[in-house]
Parts: sequence; C-alpha cells; structure tokens
Amino acid sequence: VYNGRITYFFDEFVPLPVDSSTVDDVLADSSNYSLFNGALRFLELGDLTDVTYLAVPNNIFDDAYDDAGIVASVDSLGTADFDAAVMEEILNAHIITDVFFDVDLAAGVEFTDRNGNMVDIVSLTVQDGDGNDVASFGILQNDDGEITTVGFDLNNLNNLGSNGVYHAITGLLE
Repeated sequence: VYNGRITYFFDEFVPLPVDSSTVDDVLADSSNYSLFNGALRFLELGDLTDVTYLAVPNNIFDDAYDDAGIVASVDSLGTADFDAAVMEEILNAHIITDVFFDVDLAAGVEFTDRNGNMVDIVSLTVQDGDGNDVASFGILQNDDGEITTVGFDLNNLNNLGSNGVYHAITGLLE
C-alpha cells in the first residue's frame, strides 16, 4: 500500500523526492502554467501533501480568472474584484486528495478532489503529433447533463515534487 492505494508487486514504485522542491516550485519552472501556479501560491494550496495537481495551461486557465472576476494576470490576485472563494473552488477541482501516476490510470478508476467530488477516469483515443490514433485517458465531466471529457497531456505527466505530483490536462475542470 502506497499513499492509501494498493500497489501490485509488479507496479513500479515511485517514491516522492526528498528534496524541498514542492509541486508549485516545479510548476514555477514552466511559464506556461503561471496562472494556475500563481493562484495556487496566492491561496496557499501549493504545498499540500500527498496530492495530485491537475495543472492547466495559461491559455485555458485564464477562464478561471474570468470566473473569479479578474483579468487573467497573477497581478490581479487579491484585488478588490477578486472572488477568492470561486478561485479556490476551481483549484480544488484540480487537486486530487491522493497521489497517482500515469500507471494508475485506467477506465473506471475514480479519485476524489478537494471539493469532495468524484473524478472519473475514462479511456479516450487521441491523435499524436503525427496524426496517429493513440489510446489515452481523460476525465469525464457531467455539466448539467452535457457529458464532456478533459484529456491528459501525454507529454507532461508524472512531474514530481516533494509533496506530490502534477499532471498537465487539456481543459478546465468544473
């Protein structure tokens, strides 16, 4: 058992690093996730332990800033128009309450986010850079009866920090 998950003897055991670089420190190395990481840091959610962050790139996460009533800029956090409760709810949908790696992804697997909602994993077929169909996984969303999926960025998985891991996803979870 690792972080509350049963690990089979043939699964690769991946310990978290013991250095002091948390997931938000690792995210800080990529300017493509500055809006997501800036909100994590502002709301002091970047150093939670034994969690998985589902990081969203700037070109998509700017919608979360719109929902929170501010311009998509880290400098807008904390301004008078900023709705911290809305931003925290959005971020909590992107924080899974245990650590999981790409080898844990399978259709039908469920995780719980910090809002207490189930996050359902489904299998998807996506195209790689050469236009070939590739089996992948995504997150099922049900928005008032409209079923959609958000995929994982296959080139940006298993990014380790001392407090957990982050995987990049291709859409905003709501």
